[in-house]
Amino acid sequence: MALIDRDSKHLARGDAIIPIEVKSADGVMLKGADGKSYIDFLAGWCVVNAGWGRKEILDVLHKFSEPAYAFPNMLYEGWAELAELLAGIVPVKEGRCLRATGGSEAVEMALQAAIAKTGRHSFVCFDNPYHGHTLAELSLAEMTRRRKYIERNYKYIGARQIPLPFDPLGKKDREAVEASIAALRHELRGGDCAAFIFEPISMNHCAMIPPREFHDAAKEECERSGTMMIADEVACGFGRTGKLFACEHYGLEPDVMTVAKGMSSGYAPIGATIARKELAEAMRPVFYSYSTFGWTPLATRVAIANINLILKEKLWENAEKVGKKMAKRLGEIRDERIASVRAKGLAIGVTLSSDGRSVDTDLCGRVAGSCIERGLLLGSTGYGIMLYPPLIMDEKTAEKGIGIFEEALRSCK
Repeated sequence: MALIDRDSKHLARGDAIIPIEVKSADGVMLKGADGKSYIDFLAGWCVVNAGWGRKEILDVLHKFSEPAYAFPNMLYEGWAELAELLAGIVPVKEGRCLRATGGSEAVEMALQAAIAKTGRHSFVCFDNPYHGHTLAELSLAEMTRRRKYIERNYKYIGARQIPLPFDPLGKKDREAVEASIAALRHELRGGDCAAFIFEPISMNHCAMIPPREFHDAAKEECERSGTMMIADEVACGFGRTGKLFACEHYGLEPDVMTVAKGMSSGYAPIGATIARKELAEAMRPVFYSYSTFGWTPLATRVAIANINLILKEKLWENAEKVGKKMAKRLGEIRDERIASVRAKGLAIGVTLSSDGRSVDTDLCGRVAGSCIERGLLLGSTGYGIMLYPPLIMDEKTAEKGIGIFEEALRSCK
């Protein structure tokens, strides 16, 4: 039986299968079982920031000799070391770390921290957000295609959405920012929201990059209404946007920050919620922030090695340099269907439109499929094409990848 048939028979999935059986990976390249190589503009969707096959991290995996598990209520030196490391680099004042297995668990604990601190149970978020798949996170009304079902079945917390502060087509950004700020003010005026949860630069919205004006207004409104700010940096953190954290572009110091994905670059499952001291302490009598497999000793050591590698090599600087060249090259493609190109570091989004009035999601999907056939991995969404390479991407390979994208776009009529 073919692998895809075995997979379909025994695995449940939420999204369509990408029919590539990965056998090896190195640097910014993947190789399939058929021997075909692929330039990786996806990085496991914002996961493999440090790149594939990094010896510095693999050595930690191969040479690990500590206990496989540590009971969360005991002491383990690695936990203190990783918590100290995170607290020293994130823009959260007097941060306290909550251990998680990944992004969804980290965001769940962030929501609980906001409820515990404020005594409120409603949240504000952007339209069509994705912050995880727990029931509380789904209550934020995830993606449009699932919204009606979620609103009918999963309203475990109150959630209100505000319009995005950008126009995917790049034509009405000014109006979009003003409408988003006005909506946020309206939703927070009653003083009943526990938190505004957001990605500072939204990877789930195909690299939506709000202007500083929006985040300044959001900070002001949250402070005025006593609303916590939860910065979800699960996808945009650890160098992706040309800064170590996306909050740094805006001078934001959130009350809570969530991280995962690039925290280990995919070499081990791990995540974290970093909350201001008073929020973390507020959780104690209300919520039990216990995670059976959060920060296992091996995952902890891998995360420490990965973060130190990112810091040592300052990978955000390479992301900024290569990202600018990729954005420039994309802007030079002469195709009227390219409505807009957005880039911060190696968070790059390209919106395609056939009529100039709406995103052509069908075209985006066909272009992504054609790229895969030609040896380039990238993603597509309702807002456009997503280019999220490993942060070690070099200019030569990036240029080759953009060339493949251009060929694929021209082949799709």
